[in-house]
Amino acid sequence: MLGVKAGRELEIAECEGMAVDLEEGERKRRGIVGRLPRTLVDARAFRRTDQELCPVLGKDFVEKYLSVNEVRFIFIALIAAYCMCLMKILSSVLHGHYLGLGEGIYCTADSPEKERARLVKTY
Repeated sequence: MLGVKAGRELEIAECEGMAVDLEEGERKRRGIVGRLPRTLVDARAFRRTDQELCPVLGKDFVEKYLSVNEVRFIFIALIAAYCMCLMKILSSVLHGHYLGLGEGIYCTADSPEKERARLVKTY
């Protein structure tokens, strides 16, 4: 974005295939000297300290955007974990097996068949 606006030329040579597959010397020759962050946590940390982007968008905007992004990621991860747990419990009950998850999981019917019928009727 900033390079295009400033009229800078592209400094990286064409690379057919994956840059990671090139030898280190070949990557340097082509101008491929940096790496993208490998995780979302690393990417957020990099953006928070980006000396080119923060002045353009404003440090406050970048911080708020990244904070919302982080909360969104955590929320989605929690929903996914909840859904996986719920699917395991329902699958186990519907197939007549009771999970050995300790004190927190109870089936209210007298038998697996009655519990399965209750769950089918409820959901």
